Amino acid sequence: MAALIGKDPRFDHANGLWYIRDAPPIRTWDTDSAFLYIEAAHRTKHCRGAIHCTSGHCFEFDSSTSAAAIVEALDRTKGKVLFAWGKRDLHQLNQLLAKSRIPEWTGEFLSLGLMASRLFHRKIQSPNALASVLDIHVPEDSDPKEMARFISDCVPLLLDRIPAEYREEIGLLQTWVNGAEKTIDFGHFEFDLIFLKQLPESPGVYIMKDRTDRVLYVGQSGNLRKRVRSYFVSSALEQPKIQKIHESLYRIEVRQTKNEVEALLLEMRLIRRLKPVINLQTEVHRDIPRHGPRNIILMASKTDYEAATLYFLRENCFIGKQLNRLGTSAAAKLRERIRRIFFGKSKEPRRHDPREMEIVARWMARHGKRLNWLDVDEAGSFGNVIRLLNDYLHDPDNLSKKVYYR
Repeated sequence: MAALIGKDPRFDHANGLWYIRDAPPIRTWDTDSAFLYIEAAHRTKHCRGAIHCTSGHCFEFDSSTSAAAIVEALDRTKGKVLFAWGKRDLHQLNQLLAKSRIPEWTGEFLSLGLMASRLFHRKIQSPNALASVLDIHVPEDSDPKEMARFISDCVPLLLDRIPAEYREEIGLLQTWVNGAEKTIDFGHFEFDLIFLKQLPESPGVYIMKDRTDRVLYVGQSGNLRKRVRSYFVSSALEQPKIQKIHESLYRIEVRQTKNEVEALLLEMRLIRRLKPVINLQTEVHRDIPRHGPRNIILMASKTDYEAATLYFLRENCFIGKQLNRLGTSAAAKLRERIRRIFFGKSKEPRRHDPREMEIVARWMARHGKRLNWLDVDEAGSFGNVIRLLNDYLHDPDNLSKKVYYR
């Protein structure tokens, strides 16, 4: 020892800057843990993963593993703290246990992904991302056993960075880790998670209201379920607009539409009429540039390809729409309406709000590569418009892909 410290004055007295410290006590949950990994590529098909224990035992499983083998492996994890990347892994494990008629895991659980995100003050999306942050090697994720061992290697590296007062007990550690995740309190709302899961996966508009039925927010989406549910995940609570919605939200109403363009138009009309307090956006679409008057018949087929909705746009004004069955020629009522709108004696169209045309123009610009429409001016005559229109309507497959008739 003397050879190492030499005559360093810092060791001249017991209160020097260098001293030997007693090692911190080893907690039972530090050394008695299990580490779960579920292969991401199989989460939606079937369960494949592994559980690694600090004792060195590692068990690999999939959906075909026998119930007896699973029970034997889980016996080794009794009383242990289970670490996994996220709650989805635990949910997937419990689904496998339920399928094998085995009681689900009810022990202590900690999310490694949530722990890392809390520690580094940003979202750590995957084990690969964590490996990059910790500057360690991550094994091929095609080997569940190696990935389970990788998780076990990461845990002490993260624990060492967590404040000491939260490492003394598993409950304190869970409190610290869960502090990174804001939870949604559905007790404030008229609806619950079941309502969100039962929303249609179709285009439409959603209306958010408070307890007095005052409209807070109006929005639209091509997939109502996906869009509305996005307001009720923990990450959404970090957005100021959504925080403001949650402060007063009580009820949600949805209105389905035939397609996305109708949802866009309905959204604008509802915003103008209802004047929602959070998204007063009556001028939201006014920045669309005009490129001269356009006379267009826009065609959008229904999902079952039995009929198509035709939208009539004259001189940058949305005039109206009409349904026509596919596999047939343009009906007499449709032909007469086209004649009246585009070839009538009156040169001025009925004045609808030009912002409706701007919304349709925005939608056309975004989806133009897969939409079909007729340029009435280019077609020239009424007879030519009907001929080109019938070419589309006679063949339903034409409206499922972008085609051109000249």
